[in-house]
Amino acid sequence: MLYLSRPPGLAAESASSILEGRDLDYKVGFLGLPDSLIGFRIGQQVAWTQESVGELKKLGFNTIQINLAWGTRPGDEAMSIEDIVQLTPEQNQQFPQVVPLNCKPGDEAREKRRTELRHRIALCRDAKLRTMIFLGMPYNTNARYGDGQPNCIMDEKVIRRYELLLDVFARDF
Repeated sequence: MLYLSRPPGLAAESASSILEGRDLDYKVGFLGLPDSLIGFRIGQQVAWTQESVGELKKLGFNTIQINLAWGTRPGDEAMSIEDIVQLTPEQNQQFPQVVPLNCKPGDEAREKRRTELRHRIALCRDAKLRTMIFLGMPYNTNARYGDGQPNCIMDEKVIRRYELLLDVFARDF
């Protein structure tokens, strides 16, 4: 996978010209300009429209990352699978999320994120583009726990929680 980005002010080159002669199945683009040089912020917000998605296709991308999970949450972007889907109350009791999420809480905020992702997926499908999403799993608040991660994948309950969440995600999206 190859990500192409350019700082503001530089001439745009198409993904096709940069990738010429490379045998890549996925040429992944995303809307917006993540800026990791200034404390992980989004340097440029770009609206998700037919025009902006179409521009990515014209540049030669064939797959679009539908979220900007980049250290911070511009516009409450989905960064973990729990930001988008949830387990049943019974499953959640059996396989709890032991680390508080840092997204906007509540059903209304979750539904807003789900609606936005569906909108982005529809735009990409209309443009005949693949979609991908980047979600951190298991969620551990940006590794603030060091080597003692409470959501450790060596814990069978954590693995089962994320299997169930992935099932819900696959069903819903």
